[in-house]
Amino acid sequence: MSPADLIITNANIITMNSEQPRASAVAVTNGRISAVGSVEDVADLAGEHTEVVDFEGGILSAGFVEPHSHVLLMAMLLAPQVSDCRSFNAPTWRNIEDTIAERVASTPVGQPILIYGLDPIVHDHPMPSRQELDAFTTDHPLVVIALSAHTISANSAAFDFSGITATTPDPPGGRFGKAADGSLDGVVHEATAVAMTAGPLLAAVDFDLVASLRDQAAALARAGFTTVGELLVQDQDIPVIGAIKTMPDFPIRLRWYEGTNPTMKATGQAGDTDPMVRQTGLKLWVDGSPLEGKILSSEPFLDTKVTRDMGITAPCCGSANYSEEELLTIVRAYAESGLQFACHVQGDAATDRILNVYETVLTERGMLGTDHRWRLEHCGESTKAQFERAASLGVTCSMFVRHVYYFGDTYVDDILGEDRGSHWMRLRSAIDSGVRISLHHDGYFTPPLPIGNLETATTRISKSGRARGADECITIDEAMNASTTNAAWHLFSEDEVGSIEVGKFADFTELSADPYSVAPGELEQTVTVLGTWLNGKRIDHS
Repeated sequence: MSPADLIITNANIITMNSEQPRASAVAVTNGRISAVGSVEDVADLAGEHTEVVDFEGGILSAGFVEPHSHVLLMAMLLAPQVSDCRSFNAPTWRNIEDTIAERVASTPVGQPILIYGLDPIVHDHPMPSRQELDAFTTDHPLVVIALSAHTISANSAAFDFSGITATTPDPPGGRFGKAADGSLDGVVHEATAVAMTAGPLLAAVDFDLVASLRDQAAALARAGFTTVGELLVQDQDIPVIGAIKTMPDFPIRLRWYEGTNPTMKATGQAGDTDPMVRQTGLKLWVDGSPLEGKILSSEPFLDTKVTRDMGITAPCCGSANYSEEELLTIVRAYAESGLQFACHVQGDAATDRILNVYETVLTERGMLGTDHRWRLEHCGESTKAQFERAASLGVTCSMFVRHVYYFGDTYVDDILGEDRGSHWMRLRSAIDSGVRISLHHDGYFTPPLPIGNLETATTRISKSGRARGADECITIDEAMNASTTNAAWHLFSEDEVGSIEVGKFADFTELSADPYSVAPGELEQTVTVLGTWLNGKRIDHS
């Protein structure tokens, strides 16, 4: 065997390989792992030009894998030209009003103003109406984007800029809110309609999207991720994906999913093998965000000020973006591509809807029992029986467990009640049902911190310190698998990344402490990410 390019020795290596869970040394040749084991096991691979790194007992883990992010949206929504008014930057609606006023005063007439991060619950203010935003300005196209990005508010100038009128048809899966007289009320619902309204404004803002995209990819790498799933690429984003492929120093691997569109034709086909950037699947949405009352449940929401501010009139079980028949038409059409499906679903009634569709199409195509890995995303209200059904169909689930930390109290007190709210994101039930879950952050929605996911998955403690559905906790090993090997499997990348094994890419994450040796409730304060490696090269985060 030829000499290694790199040997890391005297390390505490968390391999995530069940057959060899720990090691003290790893060798890398041509960007791939060529040996794993003891210091003695790799010693013979040292040559004249081998770089030897003494880790001095430090922790080296398989690189974390983020199976569901939105790097493109992060690049747009968190660009300097967009005002970041998430609650940790702008705690009150008054702060957002002040930001809008400042932007109006400093922005030339006719140029767009974009405000991101309104959380109607935390900011205690509903999505503003067209008239409310017109009061700030009619000389600038102005949009306020909700934290979830499932909903925006627009002023009259923004609708004019984007060519949206009261007679513009609702796109599939989206809706333009209307007042009683049929005019646009200013609120735009779900991705397809949001893209039609805000997309032209974002395109007109003067910033370097590719540079911003690289900044956000670097932020994900600093957080500890080495491979990331980009869960919404639209037709206009394809050139940007092409630009990423030409970057020699892009700091993460990207696996991307294109959004469905009215043509119901995929731009690509299954089978791409690019090791850095490649299309993996398709993305669609059954329902929306629970924080906006847009999930489809079998039981009604609570009747509280929060739900009334969402526009919910009790009793109400929410809504979905598509009927079952519409979903069936979409999935049948796109299934021809051979690409994997990843479907956003939160409410339990919505889960039944998409499982019905998946089962029908999988049966029609003779795919039951095959390794298709069609996915469900988030699965907030999904039940044990639904996870069992998913497992029987070969459907897998990626879960947004950090909801429990940030929003668990709101779900219990204001939206769903004790039992449903506390058991939001049933990780234990999913695993016990045979589902090979992964954990994710959804990009811009919450800070992408894999160690935070580990802590929430193993403790289910909300931000206020209250336990929420402790019977749905999972072990640290299950949480680590959901953040590495399982996540890689979800992205059809398990032969490349997710564990430190011979033949895989040398993608590592350095940690300040061993998560297996830290009390679950102390993970986030004790374990920090010190660096990442891609192809056996340490990423420069300076």
